[in-house]
Amino acid sequence: MIQSILVYGFLVVIMSFCGQLAVSDKRKALFYISVSIFFFTLFSGIRFQVGVDYPSYLDEYLKLQQGYAFSRDFELGFTALSKFLANAGFSYPYYFALWAFLQISVMYCALRKHKEVYPYIGITLFLTLAVLMWFNGIRQCIAVMFWLCSLQYIDKKSFFKFILCILGGYLFHKSIIVLLLLYFLLVNGKDYFKSIKFQYVLVAAGVCLSFFLTIIDFDGLLNQYALVFGYGKNMDLEENIGIALAEGERGWGPRRILMLIINLIVIKYSAEMKEFLPDRDKRYFTILYNVYFIGVVLVAMFFKIHIISRFLLYFEGLQFVMYAFFLYYISKVKKHYIVKLIFMLMLLLYFIANLYASFISGNEDKLLYNFISF
Repeated sequence: MIQSILVYGFLVVIMSFCGQLAVSDKRKALFYISVSIFFFTLFSGIRFQVGVDYPSYLDEYLKLQQGYAFSRDFELGFTALSKFLANAGFSYPYYFALWAFLQISVMYCALRKHKEVYPYIGITLFLTLAVLMWFNGIRQCIAVMFWLCSLQYIDKKSFFKFILCILGGYLFHKSIIVLLLLYFLLVNGKDYFKSIKFQYVLVAAGVCLSFFLTIIDFDGLLNQYALVFGYGKNMDLEENIGIALAEGERGWGPRRILMLIINLIVIKYSAEMKEFLPDRDKRYFTILYNVYFIGVVLVAMFFKIHIISRFLLYFEGLQFVMYAFFLYYISKVKKHYIVKLIFMLMLLLYFIANLYASFISGNEDKLLYNFISF
């Protein structure tokens, strides 16, 4: 436990400190962010058995090193890079470090025009345990970061560059291709969710529907979808990618309620955030917020249905970015210092609740940080 607190705490401090330096000195921003990327990549590479999917990824790579093929068909980019590392004789820490490097590098690249959130991104990445999404759904979370990167090109109405980002993600997870359709919904920059009350009604409807949707046989309906978009194995194994430790909570337990409260706080101040941001950022933020809010409602509806919740990672996986924008906003508006304290408390309680749940369920080894044997 102490080791985990020290490692995760160190990474939060490094990412926050380097983020603040990048904001203060834009000429050296690339250097400071490179330091942040280096330490995140390093500790991600030398971790051991952190995350539910870690053993299966490790097993696949060790098979490659022994001259065997993957046990299943993976995407072209993931397969090519894995084979390159295996054939070049790189040990498995380099294998896991590479994926972490891609995840965090694409994330920083996606937010390079919005460096003001850099000091807060480490806080939200770890306190929401979004980092465990990265450690578990390695391939899909690389694709999620390419999806985040594509939003800036929706903002700029650059369909070609948007397509390139989607194709970049497609090299690691085929399911991202479905998001092509969202370009046409988002490119107009329309604020679909201006009314706070309307948003609350939609969230309430999503919560209510979640109690009824589980009676539908989605496994049967979506089996072909799962196979086509790379979810077949995960559906069979019932691995939980969203939060690795949430196997015991497929209903509205404490963690789900805490996350709901966190989202309701963000929604309450969403209109103020949109007004606060400079004009150059408003269109981009509106697009990001549309994606975020759609995710809040859909996740509330479908989180109990595993195969659907896997695809919704493209929405849920961007929530920590929205929380970073929110922390930036309430940090700059002094009258909201109480809101900031409450919001940080909710994030901390959410983190602690997951720690507690992991110990009760016996899954603490999937969350607690362990070093490889040197």
